[in-house]
Amino acid sequence: MAKAEKERCKELSEYDAMEWTKFKEKVLDEYKDRDETQQMMSVYYLQALARHRREKSQNLDLYLRQFRKAATYLIRNGAETNHACCRLFLSGLPKAYADKVRKK
Repeated sequence: MAKAEKERCKELSEYDAMEWTKFKEKVLDEYKDRDETQQMMSVYYLQALARHRREKSQNLDLYLRQFRKAATYLIRNGAETNHACCRLFLSGLPKAYADKVRKK
């Protein structure tokens, strides 16, 4: 952590009061925009990932891994439902694959 960030943390009222749980929440909230992992664990990321429909010729492994990781996190934390994630997932698959799944 850079010196300026350490000083900023010390300025928080929760730091002075030694309320560590509240301090942690405040710091995480304040820096979440800089945390790539937190950004990837959002409904917006999942929607953006699914918005781009893949082609049949593309390797789907990366899409599968990224989608599964984010969807699992969101479902566990109640931010998204399993049904909604399934619908989103299908919208990012090649049309022929998504149609096959929908028929079943």
